[in-house]
Amino acid sequence: MDFKGLTPGRFWEAGSPDEVVDVVLETWFGRTEHITGHEVTAGGDVADTHRVSYRFEITNDDGPHLVEQQVYYRADENDRIDYARVVCSGYRPVRG
Repeated sequence: MDFKGLTPGRFWEAGSPDEVVDVVLETWFGRTEHITGHEVTAGGDVADTHRVSYRFEITNDDGPHLVEQQVYYRADENDRIDYARVVCSGYRPVRG
């Protein structure tokens, strides 16, 4: 697995599926975050690389937030993602 991610203030790398799960599920979306909605906002291909954009509605101790991510990825012959680049907006507070 070749994973790199950029969030506000930090660059992330992982070399195995377990490391990706640790970064994304345990660090980016921890136990206090509750994903209450999601929406795919765009998708398509750039030659051999797939692209998808999506948003999460998240509630945590600080209230409601939106998080948007843009992902470029490639899959191996078994359709397992083996390359991913992620850019994240960070948690943006929702007012009113």
